[in-house]
Amino acid sequence: MNDKNTCGYQIINNSPELLCLFDRQLNVIMASNGVEKLYGFEKQALRGKHISEWFHSDNAGLLRKAIYEGNSTVFDNDFGGKSGLGGTVSWSASWMPEEEVMFCTGRKINTETVAVESDTLHSLEKSIERFEYVTEATTDIIWDWNLETNEVYYSGNIKKSFGHTPGINSGDMRFFAQHVHPDDRERVVLYADPVKYGSMTHWTEKYRFRKANGEYAIVLDKGIVIRDEKGVGIRMIGAMQDITELTNHENQIARQNEKLKEHANKLNTLNTLKDRLIAILAHDLRGPLSSLRGIFDLFQDDNISTHEMLNLIPSVVKKLNYTSDFLDTLLFWINTQMENFENAIRQFPVKEIITKEKSHLSEQAAQKDIKLILNVPEDIIAWADPDSIRIVTRNLITNAIKFSRKQSIIAVSVKKDHQFITISVKDNGIGMSTEECNKLFKAKVDSHIGTNNESGTGMGLLFCKDLVEKCKGTIWVDSVRDVGTEFCFTIPMANV
Repeated sequence: MNDKNTCGYQIINNSPELLCLFDRQLNVIMASNGVEKLYGFEKQALRGKHISEWFHSDNAGLLRKAIYEGNSTVFDNDFGGKSGLGGTVSWSASWMPEEEVMFCTGRKINTETVAVESDTLHSLEKSIERFEYVTEATTDIIWDWNLETNEVYYSGNIKKSFGHTPGINSGDMRFFAQHVHPDDRERVVLYADPVKYGSMTHWTEKYRFRKANGEYAIVLDKGIVIRDEKGVGIRMIGAMQDITELTNHENQIARQNEKLKEHANKLNTLNTLKDRLIAILAHDLRGPLSSLRGIFDLFQDDNISTHEMLNLIPSVVKKLNYTSDFLDTLLFWINTQMENFENAIRQFPVKEIITKEKSHLSEQAAQKDIKLILNVPEDIIAWADPDSIRIVTRNLITNAIKFSRKQSIIAVSVKKDHQFITISVKDNGIGMSTEECNKLFKAKVDSHIGTNNESGTGMGLLFCKDLVEKCKGTIWVDSVRDVGTEFCFTIPMANV
């Protein structure tokens, strides 16, 4: 290469590009036509000159280091040739050990381009600065998905909010997919190609995202797709917002609203019930008392004989018994609305309650020659208010007697059903239609006359429903017209 007649020498010498060779002492061996033209010096005048006479001393230091280490280096050098016009040349230098020369190539930097690039760089720095301020000011997790490389960048808030490492998760969307709740993945996880070549512009999803500690956060995620001039997606940028606390508050408010609605509905029902009770107290309960007072008035005025009075007493006693039972139920129910019902809950044997009620109602059943059959195991223990279950059982058996024909059978049975006890009162009486069954347990239910002209208020089943539900149970009815009726209710079983 040092032989100026070699082909390489001729190529460098005649090249319009900025090319030159230095020896190990950094003296100029040769320079191209391009160098001569740019700097305004004759090539012969440059030959043999030390680099320090031409380049900045720092540049000479870089070249010495490159020679010592046997590698390459790059540097910029300001020039001001004979023309007086200055500028900057970007040089790339490589040490060629076999040839014992430093080969340099240069490129003149356009000052206008430098200014534009400088402005662009400044604007970019400002944009980056604004981005950093935004990520600091918000609690949202900013993410940037490069659809061409499939790299996803997450801002520092992913560490603050979820405990994950911020920065770039390269390769694919595996990190995101692995941390989305399994039940949400199919709906939420995106893939690069459908986004790149699809028509999506905006994306919003609400899902569960697993934090570093294994817990799940509820996330509201929004993003936009950035497309090139051909409409191909190149990036997708968005923000994840942790809305766990907000969602919990909303759910709590929703539950409170539901409770308020339940209380409002219950108040409306109680208000209707109150009006119905007033009507009953004003009419049905006053009837037997008026009848009894009328008999005594007639007897006192000698308008009826003792024999006639004795004949009237059974019907009045029947009405008084009905009135007494109803008042017993009514007063008990009123007490349950005013006192702490939970204090009355305890364990008790179900058979004991039902056996007592059968004994209490046996005379009433015998008047219609109705047989009461019990199928109640000894070992069934309930967890409820025994007085409430007594009232419910009495009302259901009384209703069965009322609507059963003479010489029929009423069966009361009890069975275990998982953690509950099911109590059934079944008759083969006159039954009810589906429409009539649907009206039961409501405040506006109408009373019907029994098979032996027994009267009623229609309120008993309302009390039964409320008492059963207070004991954490349910009540329902199955009936077929002219076939019979079965009332069932459940109560919790005691953990014995």
